Amino acid sequence: MPMRVSQHYWLVSFDKVGALTIERYALSGRTGPYAHIGTAHRDMGPMAVSVSDPFPLELKWADLEVVPQQ
Repeated sequence: MPMRVSQHYWLVSFDKVGALTIERYALSGRTGPYAHIGTAHRDMGPMAVSVSDPFPLELKWADLEVVPQQ
């Protein structure tokens, strides 16, 4: 059975509050390397991610908190 390769991946870094940065990568071509397609940082506003590929998804930084803010 052939190995399946993910078309997209994200690297998420966390601090004591929750997600701090999200780096998004996508496969460039069928066999090409992954290309960086965006980085979001918690200081950039309330919306962490709003994407439509590979499927529609919107996440707010508050959704990614491990310790809810008071």
